[in-house]
Amino acid sequence: MTSHLAEEMTRPLRLPGSGDVGILAVHGFTGSPASMRPLAQALHTATGAPVRVPLLPGHGTDLDDMASSTWEQWCSAVDRTADELRSECSQIVLIGLSMGGALCLHTAANRSDTAHIGLINPAVYVDSPFAPFAGSLAGLIERVPGIENAINKPGQDELAYPQVPLRSVGELFRGVRNVRSLLWRVHAPITYFLSGSDDVVSPRSWNSVRRGVRGPMTTVPLPMSNHVATLDYDSGKIERTLTAAVRGLQGAADGA
Repeated sequence: MTSHLAEEMTRPLRLPGSGDVGILAVHGFTGSPASMRPLAQALHTATGAPVRVPLLPGHGTDLDDMASSTWEQWCSAVDRTADELRSECSQIVLIGLSMGGALCLHTAANRSDTAHIGLINPAVYVDSPFAPFAGSLAGLIERVPGIENAINKPGQDELAYPQVPLRSVGELFRGVRNVRSLLWRVHAPITYFLSGSDDVVSPRSWNSVRRGVRGPMTTVPLPMSNHVATLDYDSGKIERTLTAAVRGLQGAADGA
């Protein structure tokens, strides 16, 4: 991939549309909108809904930016984008990959206009024994290896950082712990996409969400995919399932 194309793929995506339902798709930790673009564009084509894919602070630029960004800034970026969509439509479908899923749960716990949530291998736990100590160790260890491109399908690139500032791991650990405490406030229906092999997030995230939320949850298995399932073999199943969910909401809104 050329540097120009890579730069284009990591930019925020804004697709205009019409109707009462808007779509907000959020990328994962150290990743970029590149991981969500194909899904977002497919949903826009299929439904005509307005779509937003924000670039989270500290992502898609350099590791210094990443190291200085915070969980609160990531949450605020998602909330601002939801507010922007809300000015155009009355209902929002939140879709999040990995940390993006945790951010969507955080947003849904704090607003009532969420009509549906699509979670793609959401990270509500940081599955490393060192994560609780990341903040205190950041002064000794600046960076650790990244988690980029956990994808089974060859030739895919989510354009994530190859390394991770340890301070950022601490921010993620702190943030998802807060999300777990808010799950009881999430009442919107959830479609949970669960990969057959996941090198990043363990099944305890699925268990935590299933037990914690108050709304109905449907699990959709993705047997051929790894963590970044939006770019993997089962991406078509994600697109079809979420298209049906959005169209159902659109039909209900039109009939109201």
